Amino acid sequence: MNLRASLALMGCVALLGGCEVSDLNLEPLSLEQAVDLQKQTSHDPRAALFIDPRDALAFESGHIPGAANLTLVRFDGEQGKNPGIARFNELVVYGANPGDPSVPAVGKRLIAIGYTRVRVFPGGLSAWSESGLPTETGAGRTLPSPEQPRRGSAR
Repeated sequence: MNLRASLALMGCVALLGGCEVSDLNLEPLSLEQAVDLQKQTSHDPRAALFIDPRDALAFESGHIPGAANLTLVRFDGEQGKNPGIARFNELVVYGANPGDPSVPAVGKRLIAIGYTRVRVFPGGLSAWSESGLPTETGAGRTLPSPEQPRRGSAR
Protein backbone atom coordinates (compact mmCIF):
# COMPACT_ATOMS: atom_id res chain seq x y z
CA MET A 1 0.00 0.00 0.00
CA ASN A 2 1.42 3.41 -0.87
CA LEU A 3 1.74 6.21 1.67
CA ARG A 4 -1.22 8.16 0.26
CA ALA A 5 -3.54 5.16 0.53
CA SER A 6 -2.27 4.38 4.04
CA LEU A 7 -2.96 7.91 5.21
CA ALA A 8 -6.43 7.86 3.66
CA LEU A 9 -7.23 4.56 5.35
CA MET A 10 -5.99 5.84 8.74
CA GLY A 11 -8.15 8.93 8.30
CA CYS A 12 -11.19 6.73 7.61
CA VAL A 13 -10.52 4.62 10.69
CA ALA A 14 -10.04 7.69 12.86
CA LEU A 15 -13.29 9.24 11.73
CA LEU A 16 -15.34 6.04 12.06
CA GLY A 17 -18.24 7.87 10.51
CA GLY A 18 -17.14 7.28 6.93
CA CYS A 19 -14.40 8.08 4.55
CA GLU A 20 -14.13 11.01 2.22
CA VAL A 21 -11.88 10.03 -0.65
CA SER A 22 -10.53 12.87 -2.76
CA ASP A 23 -8.65 13.15 -6.03
CA LEU A 24 -5.47 13.32 -3.92
CA ASN A 25 -5.98 9.64 -3.11
CA LEU A 26 -5.73 8.71 -6.79
CA GLU A 27 -2.28 7.64 -7.92
CA PRO A 28 -1.80 8.37 -11.63
CA LEU A 29 0.02 6.06 -14.06
CA SER A 30 2.03 7.34 -16.99
CA LEU A 31 1.55 5.77 -20.39
CA GLU A 32 4.82 3.87 -19.97
CA GLN A 33 3.73 2.50 -16.58
CA ALA A 34 0.35 1.46 -18.00
CA VAL A 35 2.04 -0.32 -20.90
CA ASP A 36 4.42 -2.14 -18.53
CA LEU A 37 1.54 -3.30 -16.31
CA GLN A 38 -0.50 -4.43 -19.31
CA LYS A 39 2.50 -6.42 -20.60
CA GLN A 40 2.90 -8.04 -17.17
CA THR A 41 -0.62 -9.43 -17.44
CA SER A 42 0.47 -11.65 -20.34
CA HIS A 43 2.84 -13.46 -17.94
CA ASP A 44 0.76 -13.06 -14.78
CA PRO A 45 -2.97 -12.52 -15.41
CA ARG A 46 -3.37 -11.28 -11.82
CA ALA A 47 -0.74 -8.54 -12.18
CA ALA A 48 -3.35 -5.93 -13.05
CA LEU A 49 -6.99 -5.47 -13.94
CA PHE A 50 -7.64 -2.61 -16.32
CA ILE A 51 -11.10 -1.22 -15.59
CA ASP A 52 -12.90 0.73 -18.29
CA PRO A 53 -16.03 2.44 -16.89
CA ARG A 54 -17.41 3.66 -20.24
CA ASP A 55 -20.79 2.40 -21.45
CA ALA A 56 -20.88 -1.07 -23.00
CA LEU A 57 -21.23 0.15 -26.59
CA ALA A 58 -18.16 2.41 -26.35
CA PHE A 59 -16.18 -0.31 -24.57
CA GLU A 60 -17.05 -2.99 -27.12
CA SER A 61 -16.01 -0.73 -30.00
CA GLY A 62 -12.46 -0.52 -28.60
CA HIS A 63 -10.57 -0.92 -25.30
CA ILE A 64 -7.16 -1.78 -23.86
CA PRO A 65 -6.52 -5.52 -24.36
CA GLY A 66 -7.64 -7.59 -21.37
CA ALA A 67 -9.71 -4.79 -19.82
CA ALA A 68 -13.00 -5.33 -18.04
CA ASN A 69 -16.01 -3.10 -18.58
CA LEU A 70 -17.11 -2.17 -15.06
CA THR A 71 -19.22 0.95 -14.60
CA LEU A 72 -19.58 2.95 -11.39
CA VAL A 73 -22.82 1.20 -10.44
CA ARG A 74 -20.97 -2.15 -10.25
CA PHE A 75 -19.12 -0.94 -7.15
CA ASP A 76 -21.58 -0.96 -4.30
CA GLY A 77 -19.99 -0.12 -0.97
CA GLU A 78 -22.78 -1.99 0.81
CA GLN A 79 -21.63 -5.25 -0.77
CA GLY A 80 -17.93 -4.76 0.07
CA LYS A 81 -15.06 -6.07 -2.01
CA ASN A 82 -15.68 -8.45 -4.89
CA PRO A 83 -13.23 -11.38 -4.57
CA GLY A 84 -13.05 -11.55 -8.37
CA ILE A 85 -11.63 -8.03 -8.40
CA ALA A 86 -9.66 -8.18 -5.14
CA ARG A 87 -7.48 -11.01 -6.48
CA PHE A 88 -5.61 -8.61 -8.79
CA ASN A 89 -2.35 -6.99 -7.65
CA GLU A 90 -3.24 -3.63 -9.21
CA LEU A 91 -6.50 -2.04 -10.32
CA VAL A 92 -6.07 0.48 -13.13
CA VAL A 93 -9.02 2.69 -14.04
CA TYR A 94 -8.99 4.45 -17.40
CA GLY A 95 -11.58 6.13 -19.58
CA ALA A 96 -11.97 7.63 -23.01
CA ASN A 97 -9.60 10.56 -22.52
CA PRO A 98 -8.00 12.78 -19.83
CA GLY A 99 -11.30 14.61 -19.23
CA ASP A 100 -13.40 11.50 -18.59
CA PRO A 101 -15.18 12.15 -15.24
CA SER A 102 -15.95 8.48 -14.66
CA VAL A 103 -12.27 7.68 -14.05
CA PRO A 104 -11.84 9.57 -10.75
CA ALA A 105 -15.38 8.59 -9.70
CA VAL A 106 -14.69 4.86 -10.08
CA GLY A 107 -11.17 5.19 -8.62
CA LYS A 108 -12.48 6.94 -5.51
CA ARG A 109 -15.33 4.47 -5.11
CA LEU A 110 -12.87 1.55 -5.23
CA ILE A 111 -10.71 3.16 -2.54
CA ALA A 112 -13.74 3.94 -0.38
CA ILE A 113 -14.85 0.29 -0.57
CA GLY A 114 -11.42 -0.79 0.65
CA TYR A 115 -9.36 -1.72 -2.39
CA THR A 116 -5.81 -0.55 -1.71
CA ARG A 117 -3.94 -0.91 -4.99
CA VAL A 118 -5.99 1.47 -7.13
CA ARG A 119 -4.34 3.61 -9.78
CA VAL A 120 -5.70 5.72 -12.61
CA PHE A 121 -4.43 6.08 -16.15
CA PRO A 122 -5.52 9.65 -16.91
CA GLY A 123 -4.52 9.58 -20.59
CA GLY A 124 -7.12 6.92 -21.20
CA LEU A 125 -7.88 5.12 -24.39
CA SER A 126 -7.09 8.21 -26.47
CA ALA A 127 -3.45 8.36 -25.25
CA TRP A 128 -3.15 4.58 -25.64
CA SER A 129 -4.45 4.63 -29.24
CA GLU A 130 -2.56 7.78 -30.27
CA SER A 131 0.66 6.02 -29.22
CA GLY A 132 -0.07 3.24 -31.70
CA LEU A 133 -0.72 0.66 -28.98
CA PRO A 134 -3.11 -2.18 -29.79
CA THR A 135 -6.75 -2.17 -28.78
CA GLU A 136 -9.33 -4.91 -28.92
CA THR A 137 -13.05 -5.00 -29.54
CA GLY A 138 -15.82 -7.07 -28.02
CA ALA A 139 -16.91 -7.88 -24.50
CA GLY A 140 -13.46 -7.96 -22.84
CA ARG A 141 -12.41 -9.76 -19.68
CA THR A 142 -15.00 -11.65 -17.70
CA LEU A 143 -14.43 -11.80 -13.96
CA PRO A 144 -15.26 -14.88 -11.93
CA SER A 145 -18.45 -14.56 -9.95
CA PRO A 146 -17.99 -13.96 -6.21
CA GLU A 147 -19.41 -17.44 -5.53
CA GLN A 148 -16.58 -19.21 -7.36
CA PRO A 149 -13.75 -20.19 -5.00
CA ARG A 150 -10.25 -19.14 -5.98
CA ARG A 151 -7.99 -21.91 -7.19
CA GLY A 152 -6.27 -23.57 -4.26
CA SER A 153 -8.64 -22.18 -1.66
CA ALA A 154 -10.71 -24.36 0.60
CA ARG A 155 -14.47 -24.10 0.76
